[in-house]
Amino acid sequence: MDPNPDVIDLTVAPLQSKIIKQIKCGSSHCVVLSTDNSIAAWGLNLNGQLGDGTTTTNKAPVAVVAGSIAGAALNRIEAGGSFSLAVTSAGYIHAWGANARNQLGNGGTADSSSPTAVDMTVLDNRSLKKISSGNTFTYVLTQDSKIIGWG
Repeated sequence: MDPNPDVIDLTVAPLQSKIIKQIKCGSSHCVVLSTDNSIAAWGLNLNGQLGDGTTTTNKAPVAVVAGSIAGAALNRIEAGGSFSLAVTSAGYIHAWGANARNQLGNGGTADSSSPTAVDMTVLDNRSLKKISSGNTFTYVLTQDSKIIGWG
């Protein structure tokens, strides 16, 4: 066990006075979702996986910029190797970070340092039940028991 673990201070911005409802970690970054629908992240940011509009690495949490999730009620987050995702209460998926293998599910390969909408046609109008990401891919389980993936 590391004798000097990382300690994230929840008493300073952007996590000050927040109640954390979920935490997910990729290969070298972490994201947290608060009960007020805000997302913060920290760690390596070479591909924009922190979602703060930059590619600057941060050891302390930074706020994820609104991007395509502006004003959306968020249900959950997920983290892949060098990318992150958020799922809205309406079942829409938004992603940011590395995209060399279409991890962001937008049909392209350009990285994004802020949330961008996943092309939901991949789900063929099915409702999302569960989501999970690996190093360079994401799979979803739909309400009608289909497993669909990209990346």
